[in-house]
Amino acid sequence: MNLRPYQVEGAAWLSQKRTALLADAMRLGKSAQAVHASCLATDMLDQIHVGVVCPASVVPVWHEQFDAWWMEEPGKLKLHVASYDKVARGAFDGQSFDVLILDEAHYLKNKDALRTKKILGERCDR
Repeated sequence: MNLRPYQVEGAAWLSQKRTALLADAMRLGKSAQAVHASCLATDMLDQIHVGVVCPASVVPVWHEQFDAWWMEEPGKLKLHVASYDKVARGAFDGQSFDVLILDEAHYLKNKDALRTKKILGERCDR
C-alpha cells in the first residue's frame, strides 16, 4: 500500500511538530498519516514509544493500522493502545511516549472531566 501525496505531505508536517492537530475530513487516511509520521520520527531513535488513546471500539483498528502502515523495522516500535476510559483509570500511568496519538480528540473537550485531566494534565487549562 502506498500513501497518497497529501498523506505523505501531512505525515512530514506532523513529524516536524511538537504538538499538532490533524483534522482532515473522514475517510482521508488520518490514521495512516499518523503512523507514517511516527515512522519518520524514528530517524533519531533506536526505538520509538507510541501511545494511542482512542474509543474502545477502535482499539483493534489501531493495531491493524500500525500493522499495515509501519514502514520501519518492527523492533523499533513499542506500541501501546488503550481506550479513553482505560487511560482515565490509569492504563498509561508512569509511561512516557515519543508520540501520543489522540484519536477522536473531542473526547477531551471538557477540561473538568477526569479523562481530560488524566491525559492532558496541567495543559488542560490552556
